[in-house]
Amino acid sequence: MAMLQQISEALQEIDTKKELLRKAFEDLQNHSDTLSFFSLNWSEIDSHFSNIHSSLSSRFSTLQQREQSRLPSSQDPKSSISQELRNQENNATIRELRDMCSKMEAGKLWNWLNERKEKKTVIQVELNEALKFAPDSAKLVMDAIDGFSVTGPEFGDMKIKNRNCMLLLEALMAMEG
Repeated sequence: MAMLQQISEALQEIDTKKELLRKAFEDLQNHSDTLSFFSLNWSEIDSHFSNIHSSLSSRFSTLQQREQSRLPSSQDPKSSISQELRNQENNATIRELRDMCSKMEAGKLWNWLNERKEKKTVIQVELNEALKFAPDSAKLVMDAIDGFSVTGPEFGDMKIKNRNCMLLLEALMAMEG
């Protein structure tokens, strides 16, 4: 939506910019006696910019209509999460996760999951995207789950461990499906 606002503001500035261009053109015309090849007149330039303005306005209206028709479909939580993630492509956390997956660092991946407190759907979308960078995503998931133990001193919070296993397996299944 911010992009649409910027486009709208730029379209509103066209008349002001065109007036500045007209003044510059008049100044140039005053010096046209030194330019033997100067054959333009303002009406040609004005017509050209008016055509461009009309075309841009029409395209902008089409873009706004598409954006409006797209909004109801983005009410789906997963699609809005996906859109949010695409908008945050430079997010260091996502880059870190992709880096772990591309380097097949199963232990770090497991620890990353343990540290995450976000909703399951947010983590799932991030994980689905990051596993695509793994040379062998199945091996990475199995190696990460390999450390999962229900007994021993590292028993810890079983709920988090179960969630992590499910997240990894669901992400792997999503890649295969």
